[in-house]
Amino acid sequence: MLEISTKDQSIATVRNVNVELLRCIAILFVILIHLSSPFFYNKSIFEDHSHYWIINNFYYAFSRFSVPVFFMVTAHIYFKSNGNYNIVKRLNKLIVPLLFWSGVYFYYGDYAGSHGVIEYFKSLIFSRTSTHLWFIPVFIGYIVLLPLMKSYFVDSKDNGKLIVGCSIIFYISIIPFIASCLTAMGYDSSFIWGVKQYNVSIAEFMVFPIVIFFSPLVRDMKSSSYILMFIITCTSIAILNMYSSYAQSLATESFFNYTSPLVILSALCTYKYILSIKINSMKAIKAINMLGSLSFGIYLSHIMVRNILQHYELISWSSPIISPIVNTISIIIISAIIVFIIKKTPYIKAIC
Repeated sequence: MLEISTKDQSIATVRNVNVELLRCIAILFVILIHLSSPFFYNKSIFEDHSHYWIINNFYYAFSRFSVPVFFMVTAHIYFKSNGNYNIVKRLNKLIVPLLFWSGVYFYYGDYAGSHGVIEYFKSLIFSRTSTHLWFIPVFIGYIVLLPLMKSYFVDSKDNGKLIVGCSIIFYISIIPFIASCLTAMGYDSSFIWGVKQYNVSIAEFMVFPIVIFFSPLVRDMKSSSYILMFIITCTSIAILNMYSSYAQSLATESFFNYTSPLVILSALCTYKYILSIKINSMKAIKAINMLGSLSFGIYLSHIMVRNILQHYELISWSSPIISPIVNTISIIIISAIIVFIIKKTPYIKAIC
């Protein structure tokens, strides 16, 4: 455990750098997911039952926590904000990048279609111009609903919070997980979805602020226990998904759902562990804060960076084991440099 050596560092500063560290870790593994996918979905690698596919399946499994962590971090900040969290400002930071990067990927990306302005807005509203941009509309809805979640789970005196929260977690997370297990074993799971008749329509990612609200109720563990639990849950995800994929003779993501209980648990272990450590190096704090502040821009730009490198044959697809890691590191470095320059440039810094 690292100790804070500077006396005038406040708890808020320590908490802030830990949050930024969570962002840094999350963006690294999000990009690893994207750079592993060409091997994960390679039909010949999968059908040969190759160890290459199994390794990329593990890359996927050990990276799934990353997206839930972004949602958890936002809920953590908002629940701790004491009314100082500006929702309108947060929305502006999402909408402007969405408009800009949707245009970039529409006109120049892999998913570019007709180059008309009307077609662009149709894609923006009704679909997306790049697969990875799914995150922003979902996050906009998430930001809008967070005040409602806080007003009930944090501020209200209702004694039924535990029942309501557990019911939502069961509906969003446990039921689909049971269905995936039954499907993997060759059973019909359609009857499970009969609960839909009760019209309990819930935004799936609302499960994360509920998990964050309940997390203090869970007894804190030793750092080594969080790491062990993370390894166990991620390994379980990999094994279950491997079994499911081979049972269906198709590379699937049956157990990679971000709201799956095992994925949530791996994200929660990461969240609790990183917030529990203390960092004493001011150089490390500055580096973490800087990279954390670039994480959203890195997410937005990394697919374009990948496309450009691939166009000029500067990206490696030769090794299913090494290439995802090497490509991830190189792309995150290049993306970080580009975003850093953008953020230092007046008039365009709002796009990241």
